[in-house]
Amino acid sequence: MDQNYNWSNPTFRERAGESLNLAVNYVADVLYTLYVEYMAAQQAPAVVMFEAEGLGADASGAVLIVDGAEYSYSQLPVTFTWDVGSTHRFAWTAVVNSTVEGRRYVWRSASGLSSLMEDVITVPAGGGRVSALFKAQHLWTFKVEGLGLDVWSDATIAMIEVEEGRFQSFTCAGLLITGSNVLAEFWWDEGSRHGVGYAEYIESTVDGKRYACHNPPRLNVTATEPGAVTAAYHSEFRVDVGGQAGRGSTDPAPGLYWVDDGSAFTVKAVSEACYVFSEWKGTVSSRDNPLTIEVHMPYALQATFMEAFDFSVSVTPATATAKKGTTLTFTVNVELAKGLPQTVQLSVSGVPPNANAYLSTPSGQPPFTATLTLATSPNTPTGSYQVRVEASSGNMTRTAYILLTITEPEQPWPSEQILTAAFIFIVVVGVIGIFLKLRKR
Repeated sequence: MDQNYNWSNPTFRERAGESLNLAVNYVADVLYTLYVEYMAAQQAPAVVMFEAEGLGADASGAVLIVDGAEYSYSQLPVTFTWDVGSTHRFAWTAVVNSTVEGRRYVWRSASGLSSLMEDVITVPAGGGRVSALFKAQHLWTFKVEGLGLDVWSDATIAMIEVEEGRFQSFTCAGLLITGSNVLAEFWWDEGSRHGVGYAEYIESTVDGKRYACHNPPRLNVTATEPGAVTAAYHSEFRVDVGGQAGRGSTDPAPGLYWVDDGSAFTVKAVSEACYVFSEWKGTVSSRDNPLTIEVHMPYALQATFMEAFDFSVSVTPATATAKKGTTLTFTVNVELAKGLPQTVQLSVSGVPPNANAYLSTPSGQPPFTATLTLATSPNTPTGSYQVRVEASSGNMTRTAYILLTITEPEQPWPSEQILTAAFIFIVVVGVIGIFLKLRKR
């Protein structure tokens, strides 16, 4: 070695010393590593336990995955004996299904060797545990029924307290897009409380139409089990009822009424003094009173009134004189005074004994004319009579009078028979005289 290297050279000596130092350090490191591994091999393996709280026997499927292996609720808690210092990967299932429909479990937090839902742990000496906290949740579904495509998209259907103190408004827009009757679905923590309120009325894009739920769900929900809330709506149509001030009103009173689709609506016109109901105008033209309609659309019903019906009756001539056994005729005129024509009945009273009265037209709607024929007989007593022509309609009666005088027929002159006899005598005498005169010749 002395022949190959120059130990008298300081540079050589320094380089050789550095190399020897490095070799010694490397050997020391190897020995230390072997010592550490030996000491670790001499320690007992560590036990690590995984456990979960808040799950029920209905929990279904994998709850935990450790080093790629899945573990269900029935397998928990699960323990592992691992070498100290070894590393292992685990993950808790974020949402655990349940065999109960509408129920599930969600991961909330973890404690122990890790507070994460998914982590890699290095096994410490003495081992440890990893605990997960799950919380049950229940599905609550909110639905609506009976709404049509004509609902106002911005109309609010419900207000739901989705979280404590935070309400959310739900409109018709979502329903129109999806065509579903499901308004919203929520998974609520077990025991949590929520307020729910549906609207009583929902607007429609059709004028005079709306949707109503007369007893809308308004409740406080405590989520102890799954649930569903459904609001059933039906369509209503507006009925606008009007009267005429100073002439008449209606029952029910004039105003706006919302009536269920397909139901019957009845309204009666009520006239004031001196007026009578004329007809309904608007959507329906009718003289029925009361009026009943079956509602399938918006309606406008206007009650109209006119002056109450009145009439007059007169007889021409108003006075007459007749001999026994003669027949007289009179003209009866019935005129409309005001209002809508109605049927008038005619009758005659006060006719003298043993006389008869006949009307050519016993009834009619004014204006009309009738002929009254009054026939007396030889046995009709002489004297003055007041013949009454009565015209009646409803509770109204109008009367015209005829002052009638019955007289005896004209008698023959008292000397009529004498004159007749004298005439015959003169004729006879004349004939005889002529005959005698002719004989003398």
